[in-house]
Amino acid sequence: MNDDVTNDFQFAGQDVPWLLALWATNSPDKPVLIWEPRSGNTRTWTYKEFYDQVRGLAAGLAQRGVNKGDRVLIHSDNSPRWSSHGMRAQPWGPSG
Repeated sequence: MNDDVTNDFQFAGQDVPWLLALWATNSPDKPVLIWEPRSGNTRTWTYKEFYDQVRGLAAGLAQRGVNKGDRVLIHSDNSPRWSSHGMRAQPWGPSG
């Protein structure tokens, strides 16, 4: 494969944190997560709301001494909160 073709497929730095930040910036009011529990009210999070929650959790982890490369266990029921915690546990470091 020649260099022109392979360069089109280079995504260095375009990982999950980058993508979430991009969507939160470009489409802040677009829904990213819709929670429809078996009982109770439906809740929708926008990209901005979700990104802000992920960043808040990251700040909390950093304040508690969690650093990039540390392992984090998430013990949670399947819920919207798990989604933001799972995103924060991506290999992007606790400070985002």
